[in-house]
Formats: sequence, structure tokens, C-alpha cells
Amino acid sequence: MCGRYFTNIDIYAGMPGILDISADIADITGDIRPSDTAPVLSLRNGKSILNKMKWGYPASGKKGLLINARIETIEEKPMFRQDFKYRRCVIPAAGFYEWDRMKQKATFTLPGRQVCYLAGIYRNYEDMEHFTIITTQANASMSPIHDRMPLIIDEEQITEWMGDGFRSIMGSTMPELDVSIENEQLSFI
Repeated sequence: MCGRYFTNIDIYAGMPGILDISADIADITGDIRPSDTAPVLSLRNGKSILNKMKWGYPASGKKGLLINARIETIEEKPMFRQDFKYRRCVIPAAGFYEWDRMKQKATFTLPGRQVCYLAGIYRNYEDMEHFTIITTQANASMSPIHDRMPLIIDEEQITEWMGDGFRSIMGSTMPELDVSIENEQLSFI
């Protein structure tokens, strides 16, 4: 599962093929929570563009947001099926957070890299485009904290994921991550 991630100014310098980034997108840094607006890469007219989208699909008939979709069942779920087939995106992040059973915050980053690319899907709603992050089974670096993790895309796979080659990435082995445990506890206040 991925319930919060973070960006910083360094991720924009590390993204391939992105030359001009508008000030309103470059200003999006820090923690990104569900319902926040965030920078997202998508394929438009054959070109990769960076634009703003809101995190989370409104849950039909319920309050709340659907912020994650499982890769194992994404093609079976009517809510996600068409978006997965036609509207895949990539969420650039500096890293992401998860909380362990003791509610201690763990920060995950890719060793030696400024950007961690998370696989996603998106769709247009009345207010703007919304995205959700795709998750997969946790690897050895993540499993002591949580049994799910974001599907991480290598930089070289970005165009492939958003284009026709996405199926080859679906079962990819997830990279080992650096993890640090902080003393910040999850609060519901």
C-alpha cells in the first residue's frame, strides 16, 4: 500500500525528457497525501508530459478515495479496467512512506537515485484528472513493514509503461529500497 509519498525540487532535474516545467508544478514539493494535487507523467499525442492531477478516485456511493489499485486484480475490477488499458501514468517521487505495526513511520527511497517512479492509472473527473497508484506484493526490503508496495518503474521503462509494452513490466521484480525508521507516529487526530 502507498498512503503518502514525497517530492522535492531535485526530482524535476532528474526526469528524462522534461524540458520546461511550469512554476505551478515545480512548486509542488513536500509530502503528498490522498486528495492532494501532484505532478504526474502521462502520454499525450505520443509525448510524455508532466501535468497536475489529484490523488485518488472518488469512491462510488461512498465517502473516501481509492488511492491504490492492486496489479494482480486491476484488469478484473470494473473501476480500474479501462484506465489500466488506456490511461497509465507515472508518478515521480523522491520516496514514499509506510507505517509499521507499531505505527512508526518508515521512509523508503531508491539507493543512489533522486527519483522513484511509481506506476499509476488516471481518469478525468469534473474537477480535473485523478490518479491512483498501483501496488504489488512487497519485496524483502519492504515486507518487514508492510505486505504491499508501489509498483516501481525504472526510468528506462517509463515510455514502455505508458505505451504498448506495459505488460512486460507487470510482473517485474521490485528493486531493493533503502529504509529509515523515524519516531513520528501515525495519528488519527
